[in-house]
Amino acid sequence: MNSKKAFLTRCHLSAKVGARSGTSFFYFASGQILIGCEGNEWILPYAIKQCGADALAYASDYPHEVDLVAAKEMIHDTVERPDLAHAEKALVLGGKAKKFFRL
Repeated sequence: MNSKKAFLTRCHLSAKVGARSGTSFFYFASGQILIGCEGNEWILPYAIKQCGADALAYASDYPHEVDLVAAKEMIHDTVERPDLAHAEKALVLGGKAKKFFRL
């Protein structure tokens, strides 16, 4: 099992027992964790469903892994995704980071 699948499986199992203090789901729901993701990842809708869009934030790895052109393309791809709601895209593309860092 790859690490992403294992992580999301654990989130799912925690959600089944309820968002109690000490479970991973509790920390996602509390806003105390910020998970970096790329907006064009195919698994993003599932991660949002399991963890909530409020737990995820766009992370491009710019400038050391991608150049400016690639980062802009990823942002564009995220904006154009038909499988995410506008509010989810807004959180992932900056809304969550603003809340998390109190900007």
